[in-house]
Amino acid sequence: MPSIPMPKTEPLLEVRDLAVTFAGAARPAVQGVAFRLAAGGSLALVGESGSGKTATALAVLRLLPPGTRLAGSIRLLGIEMLSAPPKTLQRMRGGAVGMVFQEPMTSLNPLHRAGRQIAEAISLHQALSPAQVRRRVEALLEQVGLSPRHAESYPHQLSGGQRQRVMLAMALANDPQLLIADEPTTALDVATQEGILQLLQEVRARTGMAVLFITHDLGLARRLADEVVVLRRGQVVERGPVAQIFSRPTHPYTQELLRPLPAAPLSTPGESVLLEAEGIGVHVSMGGFWRRRSRTLLEDIHLRLREGESLAVVGESGSGKTTLALALTRLVPATGSVRLLGADFFALQGQSLRRARRHMQMVFQDPFASLNPRMSVEEIVAEGLGVHTNLSAGERQRRVAAALAAVELPEDILHRFPHEFSGGQRQRIAVARALVLEPKVLLLDEPTSALDRSTQIQMVELLRALQERLRLAMVFITHDLVLARALCHSLLVLHQGRAVESGPFAEVIAAPRHSATQTLLRAASCV
Repeated sequence: MPSIPMPKTEPLLEVRDLAVTFAGAARPAVQGVAFRLAAGGSLALVGESGSGKTATALAVLRLLPPGTRLAGSIRLLGIEMLSAPPKTLQRMRGGAVGMVFQEPMTSLNPLHRAGRQIAEAISLHQALSPAQVRRRVEALLEQVGLSPRHAESYPHQLSGGQRQRVMLAMALANDPQLLIADEPTTALDVATQEGILQLLQEVRARTGMAVLFITHDLGLARRLADEVVVLRRGQVVERGPVAQIFSRPTHPYTQELLRPLPAAPLSTPGESVLLEAEGIGVHVSMGGFWRRRSRTLLEDIHLRLREGESLAVVGESGSGKTTLALALTRLVPATGSVRLLGADFFALQGQSLRRARRHMQMVFQDPFASLNPRMSVEEIVAEGLGVHTNLSAGERQRRVAAALAAVELPEDILHRFPHEFSGGQRQRIAVARALVLEPKVLLLDEPTSALDRSTQIQMVELLRALQERLRLAMVFITHDLVLARALCHSLLVLHQGRAVESGPFAEVIAAPRHSATQTLLRAASCV
């Protein structure tokens, strides 16, 4: 598509004294933010959850909720975006500027197949024939590491990482001059992260596309960005070339972000077996344009967890990690057997099943999709107490406050709603909802993926403390092997729905036998 001309004397994007104040908020979420991004350049906005990174990025295309007040200046391709008319905004969004949103499940239309959604992004900005659009869709899917057959899949049939790659294909569909990538690798395993980073670097080199990269991961910023802007509580605390920020950080907060994960000995598991699974399999029937086909998502998975023991489940995106958690909790039909606290969990029905569910709680990968948007934080966290206990209203309030405090959230958020929080804050609300019932087994699906490194460290330390105090058994689904090693006693590696390696964590990473494990370890620099 033809590019929008830009005066050569101006940077591609210039933000000056930006302030963002959400409707009803007492103070701005972003204040005094300023930076410049040249054509073909790459700039990373980094900071803790709630620091204003995403609000700043959304302000560039004026995608913030109605009632949000914007002040300052945002000049994009020579156009003042804060006063741009609707037609200009429409031309920019998805055309000259591509956007990868933080939560792909809520950004993709659940009623349309992935291929149709990518095709729509193309057709809105380019006059191509249906055959040309179809070829472009297939090329984009292959470019982001997916198969053309994924064009037939609905969002719920894709893993979190696959959904993010569909979003990336949509963002690149019209060869944008600027790509705004909000946590584009959050739900991806380390090997796929490497592929996405290489893809972005190749596209930049080939097209001259600039990238505004929003992330909590300074390691990824170091790989992709030329410059770094560090945000804290909505304000810039440090900025500079990436080499300078990493070698000579001056602000204490930046130094804290760069602090490595502290080593600590894990508690010794007990003898009592809390969760045991044998021969778990998941087989689904998928619809195509002409016929239905059967697909195996998991096959013959075994695991055993004692009290106080943590199991890390790792694997590439789409390997079956989340499907395993859903099968263990009976949220998808599965074959095999699961014993929870000695009872045959798959055989339980009615009230017996409801009582047993209290003992095995799950933190889902996408907190925005799993939190009811019509319920306040207090209602969300307390909902399980109303179902599983006979506590008084006062006792429920105390348990909710304790659960929020455990995940470092203040009580004054009780009456706010999910859309008012950052991705990382929503993840902590989801963890509090699971912890409030004091379960015996906790399944965590990427619980730290949207958290900055300092908050990840806090979360790991919190989970360690909870495990030691409550003797929790935990299944920790993650793509971050560094975090997994700090928290987990044993490791289960999935590849294409099968368990290809398992055993004590230290033993597996010391002598990995399967190529999938070796690839993950190389990418994570864990060997």
